[in-house]
Amino acid sequence: MRKVLLKSQRPLQLIVAMLGALAGVFMLLFSIQVYLDLSAALNAREDLLGSDYLVIQKQVTTLDSFNPESLGFGTNEIDDIRHMNFVEEVGVFESSRFQVFAAITGLPGSREIYTEAYFEAVPDRFLDVVTGDWQWKEGDERVPVILPAAYLDAFNFGFGPSQGLPPLTEKAFKLLTLKIRIRGNSDVFFNGKIVGFSDRINTILVPLDFLRYSNLNFQTRQPTSPSRLILAVTDLSHPGIARMMEEKGYDTNQENLKGSRVKTILLVVLVLFLFIGGVIVVLSILTFIQYGQILISRVNYELRVLLLMGYDHTKLANHYLGYVMIWLAIIFLSAIGLLYLAEIELLKYLKEYELSTQPGISLYVWLAAFGLILVYTAINAWSIRINLRRLAKNLQG
Repeated sequence: MRKVLLKSQRPLQLIVAMLGALAGVFMLLFSIQVYLDLSAALNAREDLLGSDYLVIQKQVTTLDSFNPESLGFGTNEIDDIRHMNFVEEVGVFESSRFQVFAAITGLPGSREIYTEAYFEAVPDRFLDVVTGDWQWKEGDERVPVILPAAYLDAFNFGFGPSQGLPPLTEKAFKLLTLKIRIRGNSDVFFNGKIVGFSDRINTILVPLDFLRYSNLNFQTRQPTSPSRLILAVTDLSHPGIARMMEEKGYDTNQENLKGSRVKTILLVVLVLFLFIGGVIVVLSILTFIQYGQILISRVNYELRVLLLMGYDHTKLANHYLGYVMIWLAIIFLSAIGLLYLAEIELLKYLKEYELSTQPGISLYVWLAAFGLILVYTAINAWSIRINLRRLAKNLQG
């Protein structure tokens, strides 16, 4: 049987079939490995940094000018957001319903800066400023305040130079005196203390207890639905975030959604890669089947003689399958070798972006490779045995 098969082989056809199988197997295994590496790297970074945060509001349209209430989030809408698979927790912005005036004094060589202000508050869980001064209870005259980090930059590189004022460090800014005047049924005064600057939330924050107390005692406007939410999400690059923002008509800092769009594109590319690899694998299997059929047709006379001499068609098929296993071993060892080299380059690429994952080929990739070997072997075994059984039956008939 070995001599018969070697006699009828056409090396070019066999090489084409093997190269096609190699390309398909490599693309499939590489796609799986890339997906697992990126998932592990992103999860590791998430575990290191904790949750990501996203402040959202509704997009403002011309009609909203006549119906400001439409910009608020209803209870059902907040519950829908809370149950999305990428959302860990939802925080509601509570807003001041009274007039606020603030004056900053203590600037070197300058009179006080007086401006109308606007207070908001969120649960402490969502703050990125850690300080022991973030407390207030009824009777306290000093109110801790967190300013947006952008305010400090605006002062040092915009307002300050325009007024001839020197730049201030964050520590120096905290030493300034902040006077707060609340105008409700009557005027009430508090001393404010700047305790930090937030990179996460771009608004003037006060403790939740102070804001609720002030709204209860000094409000001049009726309560409305919250117009902004802060979300603790598992991963800012989750593709569902960008989809939610588009479908629901929400708005946020678009810089936060860049990772989400990149990950969506990446997933689409990986799925496309898997699809192309799968198509090539199917075509290579069909090529192997066709190659086996052509091989049998070329040695049809020799096989008939062997069958008439008493050779069992199953044993003849096993001889052919032995060669198939050798070819498959070459294909898969080559694919694993290429995958190993590609994995080295992928790890270098991830390292440049401060993403890390465990080196080496994943167990799932090995399982996928083993599964493909079984599929190739089973289909080729079925095809060659069917053809030889049919040939043996024809001779018996």
